[in-house]
Amino acid sequence: MKTLVTSAFAVLTALLAGSGGTAVAAEGAAASAERGPVFAGRFAPVTERAVPDAVTYRTDLVPPGSTIEVAQRVTEGRMRIALRVDGVNPGHTYGAHVHTDPCGADPQDSGPHYRNRESDAPEAANPANEVWLDFTADAGGSGQGLARQNWIFRAGEARSVVIHEHATSSGHHGGTPGDAGARVACFTVPFHGVVQSGTAEADTLPAAPVPAPPPGASGTARPSDAVPAPGQSHRPALALDRLPYVGGLFRSAGTA
Repeated sequence: MKTLVTSAFAVLTALLAGSGGTAVAAEGAAASAERGPVFAGRFAPVTERAVPDAVTYRTDLVPPGSTIEVAQRVTEGRMRIALRVDGVNPGHTYGAHVHTDPCGADPQDSGPHYRNRESDAPEAANPANEVWLDFTADAGGSGQGLARQNWIFRAGEARSVVIHEHATSSGHHGGTPGDAGARVACFTVPFHGVVQSGTAEADTLPAAPVPAPPPGASGTARPSDAVPAPGQSHRPALALDRLPYVGGLFRSAGTA
């Protein structure tokens, strides 16, 4: 288990660091401005007792025991989402999208695709307005997806990653834009977001730590910098270079 999580973590970090913007290894304020959680799960079918956080609806396409890792990295007004899946069908191309609701016993329970600009118009189904993470599994059954968006989720409105049976249609060849066929698996992910109303507390990533002043310097850190803001999510954001925490997020099969 430790080897699996470590390997996946390294891949997700490399994806996020190499996709533009500030590198993970950068120093100073720019590095502390980019941070976010990593979530991991192992797929299992629905049972009479529970719906797993990582649930497979089509065991022929997403076998029980296959794994998924999702990382979210947020910067000022932007974000990147990285996906890695292991143990699925070699050579198969899967569609994958962020959806609005948690996974359930029924594949439709995860709701529609999350859309930055809320609209039912066909042209709203595109990778700039939604989060598409399509991937093709390699010979070992591993696949990776990456999305870069110039916006951040609305708080509480992006709750899962759904894997579909085939690649997502762009609509350029007669298909319906955004369609990727049946939902074959789902992973519940409490993505971080921001509240759009100015009257509510924002569910944002915690502020970067305030460095201690050098010897002899005057002034101290403000209390507001050291204490989480009221209404802040109970699930702490994870800096991607804090590997030990990743293992704690790994869920076993059958976990509700």
